[in-house]
Amino acid sequence: FRKDGSEFWANVSVAGISSQQGEIKSVVAVVIDITQRKAAETALRESEQQLKELLRLKDDFIGIASHELKTPVTSMKAYAEIVKESMEQLGDKQNSYLLSRLNQQIDRLTTLIRHLLDTSRISEGQLQLVSEKVDINGLLLERVDEIKRTTGHQFVCHLGKLPAVPGDRERLAQVMTNLLSNSVKYAPVHTTITVSSELEENAVRITVQDEGPGIAAADREKIFEKFFRSRTKVMGAYQGMGLGLYITAQIIQKHGGELSVKSE
Repeated sequence: FRKDGSEFWANVSVAGISSQQGEIKSVVAVVIDITQRKAAETALRESEQQLKELLRLKDDFIGIASHELKTPVTSMKAYAEIVKESMEQLGDKQNSYLLSRLNQQIDRLTTLIRHLLDTSRISEGQLQLVSEKVDINGLLLERVDEIKRTTGHQFVCHLGKLPAVPGDRERLAQVMTNLLSNSVKYAPVHTTITVSSELEENAVRITVQDEGPGIAAADREKIFEKFFRSRTKVMGAYQGMGLGLYITAQIIQKHGGELSVKSE
């Protein structure tokens, strides 16, 4: 207590002063008032708790909003496809083209909603895997065949002999699609995207290589962070929220693997 009777936090250090014979003759005590420091620590802990609660509420909102958006967007996609087919049958090329553009924007919105849902699941530790034996090469060829129909890029595959590996087939397909889509997005049209696979000592290595502008050295350590977007002119010219590679890295980590980048 202070002289006025008020309580305070104190840091007390006590040391004995010994004689030449080793006997303690006196004691020195140093008392430091640390009330302000303790108050600052308490305020910091309260701020941390408030921040955690706000982050939890944010993740809850993202999860609920994304889930609620999923159903109407799926319906919009279905109706747009039906109307587009009707326009094509009537020979209305202009409106058919406009509906194709609409479908592209709906696909972008669907991808965004899926990314937000996955981000929410990751934050809550609810990203679950359904493990089965997966033919990695077959899955790669399937993803390449699907994506090359939408682009003018050339694809070259160098696939080594691989055993079936345990993993979540749907999530691994999501990883491959995201990596291939990134190459298509950033590499100049008609350039080559090379996909390779090989068996290592205790793992399977998959590589996707393109002829794009590369990633700045300062960005390479950050590209797998949530919401990270490169500020370079080339990379910043493309739309996105910086969630694709974050989710991809989390899926690979859940499989006990590692996602890395090499760029010049």
